[in-house]
Amino acid sequence: MNSFLMTLFETGEVALSRSAARSNVDEERMFLSGAELVWRANIAGKPPKFDTVIAHTASRVLLALCQAVIYRETEIHDLTKLLSETNLPTGPAHSNDPSAHYSVDLLFRFLPLVIQRAKRISESDALIPLMLDVLRPWPLSSIGVRELCPPVSCPSLQPILCNKSLWRMYVDRIISKQDIERLQHSEARAAVASAIGPFGWLSPEMNKIVNGETTAMTSHKSGSDEETSGVMIE
Repeated sequence: MNSFLMTLFETGEVALSRSAARSNVDEERMFLSGAELVWRANIAGKPPKFDTVIAHTASRVLLALCQAVIYRETEIHDLTKLLSETNLPTGPAHSNDPSAHYSVDLLFRFLPLVIQRAKRISESDALIPLMLDVLRPWPLSSIGVRELCPPVSCPSLQPILCNKSLWRMYVDRIISKQDIERLQHSEARAAVASAIGPFGWLSPEMNKIVNGETTAMTSHKSGSDEETSGVMIE
């Protein structure tokens, strides 16, 4: 697991085997804590508290999904059972917790590209709905996945809205991934307009939408359409 995490954070590429050797759980969590400190140093504002237990669970889920994409003989039933055993928190107690969204995002921000790779192999792959279900409760991490644009009244957006640092991350990521679907939300649209300011030429399509010249439903250009090859997921 540590080698998986190390190459993921350092290069955005992962070398996988069918059954990755498990490291000591405490060592894995310590590694994640160190990775989070580096990540936190590059985030504007004051992010929520980092939960190593939740992040570690998310890392196990990410590893299992990456293995399933590469090794196509993986049975969906077996993968579903494995994911259910990881106990990744998705209930109201966690979906309303900014710390859970922040901690999961350390790993799940890579999932949109894993999903994109699976789609390139086969749009009808049963693995894709499973990955979408895993990512669905986490709107910060799912930016760039068109199918997962949260409803306008989505409760899981509230913990992101109420934390200035997470909200800044959310808005910046919408712009960087050109996730036009997210501009259906009035708060996001206003925040993107403010972030773009007088520099609309940097993002012409988004600038048209936030200025009312077109709508978010007329077109979509997702950052998850970036080219990936081999086992590169970032």
